[in-house]
Amino acid sequence: MKIGELGTPRNDLRYGLVYRFRVSDRPDADILGLSVLQLHNAERQHRVLVSGIDYSGRWGSGSLRHFMPTTGWRSNRRGPEERALGGTEFSTRLDLTSTLDMNATGYRRESGNGSGRRNEGVRMGFAWRPHPWLQLGAGYDRYSGSDGAVAFRVGFRMPLGSPSKPPRWEGLGVAAGGAAPGDSVGLRAGRGGGRGGGGGRARPHGAILSFGGRSRGTAGS
Repeated sequence: MKIGELGTPRNDLRYGLVYRFRVSDRPDADILGLSVLQLHNAERQHRVLVSGIDYSGRWGSGSLRHFMPTTGWRSNRRGPEERALGGTEFSTRLDLTSTLDMNATGYRRESGNGSGRRNEGVRMGFAWRPHPWLQLGAGYDRYSGSDGAVAFRVGFRMPLGSPSKPPRWEGLGVAAGGAAPGDSVGLRAGRGGGRGGGGGRARPHGAILSFGGRSRGTAGS
């Protein structure tokens, strides 16, 4: 369960204000962003106020977010009461090359049992896109009081229609901040940002097929 989620996967509405600007007058300057969002769960009427700051540049991105519930305990259909969780999350992504990146997230959140305790956790992983249609990844997730979990992911994305250029294998790509042969300035400028918005690697529209596995580690609490 991630910070700000309500205990089970559900749909929610997100609305608020986001302001991003370049830190200098250069057209390729890094981008700093500020945001205030309200998460609203339509099923149980839970609400969480999320304030954050994010930074993106040629070497990667980072963000810091604080989650503050604005509603209390509510009964669900099965009887037990539930509420939104509060906490803080810090995420960062380092672009090692044009096709390989590493990411890490640390978080501290309220315990879901109402005891008032705080749980800490960390998620780490990497993603490699050796071909525009293929992405491989692996990650490790652990929080206090639980064993660590390792996950592996394989994703396949094939664009619909005829591509303007035939796709090709890019392998490990080029060093971070550089551009692979044939990349346009517009595509290079789209890197950065991350989960909170503000850019990201350009991906074609098309059919998606993904699968993966997850295994528990033996580490103690």
